[in-house]
Amino acid sequence: TLSGEALALALEPKKDGKPVVIGRAQSDFDVNDATVSLKHLTLIYDGYRWTVGDLNSRNGSKLDGLRLGEKPEPLFNGAEISIGSVRLTYYLPNGMYERLTDTR
Repeated sequence: TLSGEALALALEPKKDGKPVVIGRAQSDFDVNDATVSLKHLTLIYDGYRWTVGDLNSRNGSKLDGLRLGEKPEPLFNGAEISIGSVRLTYYLPNGMYERLTDTR
């Protein structure tokens, strides 16, 4: 089995259509880690897919190992997002089901 994943959350678009902001504090989803900026990352749903972009964070963000800029990049099943020293993994619903039922 895979290890190191402490939490799973459902990502839903905001009712007002604004981006979901991830940061250390004062954001839509707070990550209590000193390497994460107050407002670090933005997630945008365009009605079809989620995209991710950095908010000029101090320690930067990476998508599958490549540095993110402000320009939103599309998210795909299993995408690894690094914000500071924190790692997040994005799963589509079917990918999350596969992840949960993986018995390796």
